[in-house]
Amino acid sequence: MLEFCFSLLLWSVLGLAQAQTWQHDFHQNINFTCPTDQILSRLESEHDNKHQDRRWYLQCTKPKLASVTNCEWNGIGYVNDWDGFMLYQCSDDKVISGIMSVFDGYHKDRRYRFYCCDVADSVAHSCAFTSYQNDYNRKLDYEVPNGWAIKGVFSHHWNNPHEDRRFKFEICKLDSLQCERPDNDILE
Repeated sequence: MLEFCFSLLLWSVLGLAQAQTWQHDFHQNINFTCPTDQILSRLESEHDNKHQDRRWYLQCTKPKLASVTNCEWNGIGYVNDWDGFMLYQCSDDKVISGIMSVFDGYHKDRRYRFYCCDVADSVAHSCAFTSYQNDYNRKLDYEVPNGWAIKGVFSHHWNNPHEDRRFKFEICKLDSLQCERPDNDILE
């Protein structure tokens, strides 16, 4: 009986782990913005060869001791062309808090826009690109390190045989612009 209960528990846990709630399905548009006062903190994506597309699961978090303000979608239109490279960086000290994307069946590719926000009383510094976070036709699962934020995205689309994109993320350390006195009172 104990073995049966353990097997049932294990099956339940594994089943829940696989039950992912995607923000959209294959070939559907993405229009995702983080809740108020949050920034993008985790990106998960899987590619499906049958659909020649990726679907996304995105998570957000509130930056420590800061509010998120002055949010806006990037300039005019999408930041990449079909079947090409993409290099996008939020302006100034802004970081990514949302993603919009459309799929095209002819190109079997997506075009992207990004929602960028200021993190009040903070500075984004020590920025660097990650290594590729996925290979073609493989899962992407990237969690931003604590105290860091995504400022930019680099990606390229490879036509036949893959019809997929690989992604790198530009991450920056977020530090407060407020100074603390030795007795931990914050100076304005």
